[in-house]
Amino acid sequence: MILRAMFYEEDFEIEILLENTVIIYVWNIGKKQIWQAALEFETARIRVGYGFG
Repeated sequence: MILRAMFYEEDFEIEILLENTVIIYVWNIGKKQIWQAALEFETARIRVGYGFG
């Protein structure tokens, strides 16, 4: 639910791999928005990784 709230205006796809592993693909979004989301996850003590491609 937190992912949908963070990226409600962007085109995205959520893939659930395991109970505690999720991948989100986001299109047409700036790096600052990704970094902000990563910071919010880390602040909530949720481990996060990201990449650009």
